[in-house]
Amino acid sequence: MFITLKIIHLFCLFVGGAGSVGNAVLLKRVGASGESPAPWLREAMGVLGNMSFWAIVLLWVTGLGMISITAGTLAVGWAFYVKLLAATVVLGASGFLKWLRGRAATGGPAPDPGKVRLWSMVGMSGVTLAIVFAVIAFN
Repeated sequence: MFITLKIIHLFCLFVGGAGSVGNAVLLKRVGASGESPAPWLREAMGVLGNMSFWAIVLLWVTGLGMISITAGTLAVGWAFYVKLLAATVVLGASGFLKWLRGRAATGGPAPDPGKVRLWSMVGMSGVTLAIVFAVIAFN
């Protein structure tokens, strides 16, 4: 069971990272062009966003499963809790960006590019902290 959880966890790390980086690159290119993205590009960015969001959710599920199997409890040290806090920030930022995109897709207002940029940077910072403290926690 642990090996299965770990395989899913690592796969989700790759999917979440690739989707996030891909979306960031596309967002930067769209912003630099000064034009509204083509419908196919908006759709592709939505797919990348959904893949990233659900990968992050699966990271949470598999991570909690693995820690409960190996430690039997969540009391694994201070670095683990900092990593968990950073992962919460990533999940929150990703969920908020997903909500903004969904609201716009259903006829709501278009997301403010400054707000999208800010929350993207918050999410990327959270990912960086989560990685650093995961290495510290599990070293």
